[in-house]
This record gives sequence, C-alpha cells and structure tokens, in this order.
Amino acid sequence: MQTQQDRPLLNQADQFASRGDIASLQTAMDQAGQITSGRALYKEAQGKIQQWTSQIQQIQDQPYLDQARA
Repeated sequence: MQTQQDRPLLNQADQFASRGDIASLQTAMDQAGQITSGRALYKEAQGKIQQWTSQIQQIQDQPYLDQARA
C-alpha cells in the first residue's frame, strides 16, 4: 500500500531530476523528501536525495575546477 502511494512521488522526482539543472534537482529532492521515515520507499528516496545532492555540489563546483585547470 505504501509503495503504491509513494512510487508516484519518486517517479515525479526522477522526472524533475532528469532535467539536470540545480532548480530541477532541488525540486526532485523536495518531492522525494515527502516520503517520511518508516515508509516502504524511504531508503530509496533518501538514496536518491543523496545522489541529487552530489549532483548539485558537482554543478556548483565545476566553475572552480575549470578555473583551476586553466
């Protein structure tokens, strides 16, 4: 039951994240964050949030890496 309720939230979050920009990744994180502790898909949601957080950090750090290489 919980999986059926929460799967659409994660699917929508994945759609937002697929855009790959910071705002979309943040929206995806907010969407997945609606799945609370104790729910069947909580661990999956938290894993995705961690992945998207890493993507945001990489996007934000890329200009510094480019500058360092130059």
